[in-house]
Amino acid sequence: MKVLIVDDNKINRMLLSKLLTSNKYKAEEAVNGIEALEKIKKSKPDIIISDVMMPRMDGFTLLRELKKENSTKDIPLVFYTSYYVSEKDRELAFKLGASRYIIRPIEPLELLDEVAAVLTEYEAGLIKPAKSLIKTDEEYLKTYSERIQKKLEEKIIELEQEITERKKAEEQIVQQKEFLTNIFESLTHPFYVIDAENRTIVMANPAARRGPLAIGSKCYEVTHRSDKPCSDVGVCTLEEVKKTKKPATLEHIHYDKDGNAANVEVHGYPVFDKEGNVAQMIEYCLDITERKRAEKEINLLASIVKNIPESVSTMDIKGNILSWNEGAKKMLGYKKEEILGRPIAITIPEEIAQKELDHCFGVLNKEGFFTGYESVRLTKDGRIIPVEITAVALKDDKQNITGYTSIIRDITERKKAEEMRLEKMRFEAMDKAKSEFLANMSHELRTPLNSIIGFSELMQQGISGGLNEKQKHFINNIHSSGNFLLSLINDILDLSKIEAGKIDLVIEKMPVPTTIAESLNLLKEKAMKHNIVLKTELDPQLDFILGDKQRFKQVMFNLLSNAVKFSKPEGGTVTITAHKDGEMAKFSVADTGIGIKEENIGKLFRKFEQLEPDIAARYGGTGLGLAITKQLVELHGGKIMAESMFGEGSTFTFKLPIGGKKREENEKSIDRGR
Repeated sequence: MKVLIVDDNKINRMLLSKLLTSNKYKAEEAVNGIEALEKIKKSKPDIIISDVMMPRMDGFTLLRELKKENSTKDIPLVFYTSYYVSEKDRELAFKLGASRYIIRPIEPLELLDEVAAVLTEYEAGLIKPAKSLIKTDEEYLKTYSERIQKKLEEKIIELEQEITERKKAEEQIVQQKEFLTNIFESLTHPFYVIDAENRTIVMANPAARRGPLAIGSKCYEVTHRSDKPCSDVGVCTLEEVKKTKKPATLEHIHYDKDGNAANVEVHGYPVFDKEGNVAQMIEYCLDITERKRAEKEINLLASIVKNIPESVSTMDIKGNILSWNEGAKKMLGYKKEEILGRPIAITIPEEIAQKELDHCFGVLNKEGFFTGYESVRLTKDGRIIPVEITAVALKDDKQNITGYTSIIRDITERKKAEEMRLEKMRFEAMDKAKSEFLANMSHELRTPLNSIIGFSELMQQGISGGLNEKQKHFINNIHSSGNFLLSLINDILDLSKIEAGKIDLVIEKMPVPTTIAESLNLLKEKAMKHNIVLKTELDPQLDFILGDKQRFKQVMFNLLSNAVKFSKPEGGTVTITAHKDGEMAKFSVADTGIGIKEENIGKLFRKFEQLEPDIAARYGGTGLGLAITKQLVELHGGKIMAESMFGEGSTFTFKLPIGGKKREENEKSIDRGR
């Protein structure tokens, strides 16, 4: 069994790969979702084990992409992650179609059992491949965005708490500095007295003596595990105290007796001799590893808030603005210095401001948060923009509400997309109604037209009595006009059926040479009258294709009749070629006729399009033949194109799949026709 491991952590991938290969699985690795998709295209695995958080494409997006494709939606995917999981994360995973959601750490045998269980269930047919409960990209993005927004809200709250804790810690440090000399032995942090001349440790508290310390050691040997002073890794605290003759506080990296690194804040205090020179330094070290980690997280969150495209702001309980990020400035136009301290109501249209604020603050005071609230905002330059708002109430240690944070997203583009979708639906309904009207009208016209054509043919044959020349001229005009109108009606019927999705192809094994010959026979007499030579160049290896024979002949007839119709007065040549092109059959109809101007090539396949008024008057035609031809080719899963040199001739080329079009693809083509 082949397993694809997707994780941006090299060690995680290596450990998991060794575990799987040692248990007779074949393992392949990818560092993110994008690389995983590329490898899946080349070789489909039996199961995927993926982390959640990864650069470029995370696990959720990878799973979403897999479930969208028929070729990959049946691959079971197991999330295996140490990423913090809320119920929303787990719910999103299973909505997307995950088979398992496993949290590290877990015993190796338990993980192997889970992998084997998933594979066994799929092989035994006990469960079907999971179908994604999230059907559209819009729904997925909404769910994904809500998850990220929720975590951001939680982090903002944590940020407030961490700042409070940091202030308390700093206050404790100040107190410790003030009482340093009095509580030397009771301090829990390392405390040294260092000789300023030779850097020897002459005194240390119990906390310092628990480390790699021996009285008489050099300070840099103890704290930096080095054989030389710390000047090459930063400013030395002792040198700074000697130079300034004042206390100094610096940040260093110290090492314990086991070699483990820690961020420390080093406080150095000078001890002077009688001459006023620094004779010793008292050094007190605080482990600030956790504080540095917290600062890093705070800076990261601050950077996210600053650079996030959405508007992020905080308010006090009266609605006065306390913070304003770059996204808010870009969205609403106010600089931070213009908006801080002012009421949030200035960003809301006056006619709805009070009602909306009462509603939103009421929900926040009762529920603590809300999300997905749609409204509008008023920009500095007076524009009204549609927005979606998520907000959370900020609380102190006693759960009293102290303010509010809001995240506002500009949904102008989404609203435009919704309007376009509705407009498209209205247009499609109108187009369908038009096609149905044309079809019904055409059916009603065919009956009297058939009578007109039939009676005019009888009169042409003299069955109803002799005609003078003027009468013959009138009857001939009636007959030709009736045939033209009948041809137009037939074209309209075909086109309306295609656009309404009511045309069914009769797919059969179709002999290529015979079908082309039958198409040519329909035009041989007309070609001879126009002094046109018909030629064929057929690939002997292209015996059969799967397609609708009658519709294929209709395509060939339309192209051939155009080639003959638009020939030069002196005649010319029309050449039909057919050959294999991979899994496609390529057909071309080339003529030496009048050709088409370059600017008119793009109009060829449009409905009711006549390229030039004088050409339309001279050659006639409904303007529907090539539009129908294009639709029929595409219904077969093919494509058609045209090339031409004005005055030299034209070549129309279309390709059809030799093995026929898959049913589901045909249904999609019919839907596009609608």
